[in-house]
Amino acid sequence: MRERQIQDRKKLERPDWKIVKKIMKVLKKGKIKKTHLAMDCRMNYGDCNSYLMLLYTLELVKSETDNKDCELVGLTERGMDYYSKHFASSSVLQMYLEKNGSTGI
Repeated sequence: MRERQIQDRKKLERPDWKIVKKIMKVLKKGKIKKTHLAMDCRMNYGDCNSYLMLLYTLELVKSETDNKDCELVGLTERGMDYYSKHFASSSVLQMYLEKNGSTGI
């Protein structure tokens, strides 16, 4: 049943890595329902689901069910490492530049 759902969703041919970063930034805070994730990222649910399928495939996110049978999405260890290596350093630099102003170089 789950395999059929995955096949029915549209696949991303050229993902926008800014959107991936936005999704992973929200998921870094903790597990969240897919609907809330889409709202926090200001995306429609279908597009958010397509990006989640990409992240599932790359083993950067995982899905769990809570005690109320709600599906929650969160980052895997691999996802946390990926976020730290590829996205976190740029945000530290950005915060530094905002605080101190750009050097104009």
